[in-house]
Amino acid sequence: MEYATKEQCRSQLLLAYFGETDASPCGKCDICTNRNSDKMSQAQFEIYQNRIQKILEKQPQTARQILAKFPTHYHKKITHVLTVLGEQELIKIENDKLFWRQG
Repeated sequence: MEYATKEQCRSQLLLAYFGETDASPCGKCDICTNRNSDKMSQAQFEIYQNRIQKILEKQPQTARQILAKFPTHYHKKITHVLTVLGEQELIKIENDKLFWRQG
């Protein structure tokens, strides 16, 4: 049931079912292609994801602090990436601070 209803990469869901929880999004399933149809290529999404990951691995930040590290015209895309990363449980929120999920 979770496979059909959860807004997470289908490949990641299948791999997680078998215990592999650190897989990257496939970029090809319906979830990934819908996510990336917001005028953002998979490569662009991954660039933003990697930059956000590096920021959060150094120190937890608020969403506003993360957005401040990008030019204003990228804020809509960065907000979208943050939303997807939250849905995929790659980031977690505690007391308004975002943390990169460890291992």
